[in-house]
Amino acid sequence: MYDDGRVVDLPGLLEDATGWFELVIPDATPAVRLLRLHVDPRTRASVALVAFPPGWSRPGAGHYVAGEEFVVLTGSLAVSGHEHRAGSWAWIPPCATRSESHSHRGALALAWFSGPVLWRGAVGDQSATSEVTYGQPTPGRLRRHRSGVPGSSHVVAALGDAPLDMDQDLLSLPDLSWTLLPANHRPPPLNGPVLVRLWT
Repeated sequence: MYDDGRVVDLPGLLEDATGWFELVIPDATPAVRLLRLHVDPRTRASVALVAFPPGWSRPGAGHYVAGEEFVVLTGSLAVSGHEHRAGSWAWIPPCATRSESHSHRGALALAWFSGPVLWRGAVGDQSATSEVTYGQPTPGRLRRHRSGVPGSSHVVAALGDAPLDMDQDLLSLPDLSWTLLPANHRPPPLNGPVLVRLWT
């Protein structure tokens, strides 16, 4: 796990990190490589680095019970027919239907799930599907806290010096460097803009 406050270069972990494992995502092929960066022991919320190989595909419809937030770091990843290129952000609420997912060229993504990662190969909640949000992560709030989904996300131009009283993870968007910052710790120097995800 990478939950000890160190700052890591995410693309650099492709070659330098141990802990990667192959995972066959349900209803998809071929396998992806996954590196878990942090898992909350209470909620089972997690953040992971996912390497999609060229030609990865999940054409059918289904949904995750948990919400998922992701940033594409390199390459491109299509979900429900929308192509997310490097630098783009997306929020898919719990039980929102997704389909026509693929990565023709391959992709590296930082993915956060709000709880246990459970896939259901069936159409989900239409009202949740209508709340899917995506785009460029520009300064301001990206996602608010909502019932059943802990924490929130926002982008800041630069980090302040004051520590927050809750765990957060920080992604420098220009550098693609990441850290999990425990509550009441001062943030490290990271180039902005920075995506800040509060865990509670």
